[in-house]
Amino acid sequence: MNKAKLSQRILAYLIDLIIIIILISLIEKILPNDNLQTLNKLFNDTTNLYANKQISFSIYFNQAALLYKQLDKARIMNSVINAILIFIYFIFIPYFFDGKTIGKKILKIKTIRNDKECLSLKNLVIKNMIDTGLMYMLFSLMLIYILPGTAYFITVIILSLLQIILIIISIIMIAKRKDKRGLNDILSGTKVIKDNIEVKE
Repeated sequence: MNKAKLSQRILAYLIDLIIIIILISLIEKILPNDNLQTLNKLFNDTTNLYANKQISFSIYFNQAALLYKQLDKARIMNSVINAILIFIYFIFIPYFFDGKTIGKKILKIKTIRNDKECLSLKNLVIKNMIDTGLMYMLFSLMLIYILPGTAYFITVIILSLLQIILIIISIIMIAKRKDKRGLNDILSGTKVIKDNIEVKE
C-alpha cells in the first residue's frame, strides 16, 4: 500500500494553510473593524498593567477574560467567514476533487476512505474536526453566547489545549503506525495515500 509520508502530509497542509491565511487576510481588509482595534488596545494595556505589577493577577485574569470574550464577539463575523472558508476548502473541494486540496495536489497525495468507497461529506467533516481546528472553532462560536466571560475564557483555553493535544497524538500515530493513519484518519474512516497509484491491500 503506497501510503503518504508524514512529511508530505505536513507540507501539503502548510501549503493549504498559507492559502487560507491569505484568503482570511484579504477578507479582513475588506471588512475593517474599528471596535476590534479598540478592544485589542484595551487588552494590551491591561497586560502591560499586570506586567508592570500595577494590578494583581486576579484583577488581570478577570479583565482579560471579559476582554477576550468581547474580542471574540467583535470577530464573530470573521469567525463565521473563516468557518465557511474551511468548509469550502478542506471539505467541499476534496469531496468534489477526488480527496485533494491544492496542497495535496501539489504533493501528489489524496485522502480516500479506508474501505475504498467514495468519500462522504461526513468523513471529511469528522477528519477536519481535528485537522483544521474546526471542532474548536464551532464550539467557540456556540459558547460565546452561552457562557459568561470568565467561564468562556477558561473553556476556550481548555478547548484549544485539547485541539493541540489531538493534533500531536495524530502526528505521533502517523509517524509510528504501519498504516500511517492518525487519530483523525481512524475517527473519520479515511487514510492518505500517494496519488495516481492503484490502491491495493
